[in-house]
Amino acid sequence: MRAGWALVVAAGCGAVAGPAPPSSTGVPRLLPPAALDLHAPGAAYLTSVAVQLQPDWGQFLADCRLRLPASHPLNAMTLAATAELAIDPAGRVTAARIATPSASPDFDRAVTDVLADAR
Repeated sequence: MRAGWALVVAAGCGAVAGPAPPSSTGVPRLLPPAALDLHAPGAAYLTSVAVQLQPDWGQFLADCRLRLPASHPLNAMTLAATAELAIDPAGRVTAARIATPSASPDFDRAVTDVLADAR
């Protein structure tokens, strides 16, 4: 059985477009991700992958922002990691690994944990 490969970029705790306005609790809100070009090849598939990963990833980011001090390394807006996924013809993740690690082993571990939960 052949496996396909997909790349997923797990962005850090926000976008680089500038700070978002604070919420009613005073905690800065995350900016929404950049809009996906729905006409790009594979856009529908990537959207379906994002739907599976976003809830757990969003929860991790929210937990970091709400439970850790703003100065904590996991709240750095520049953290990013790239993961490679092997996906079988039925769409199941058969393997995942960090291809480009972030500067934080804890962040990278969170990426792999979210990917493992999505299987």
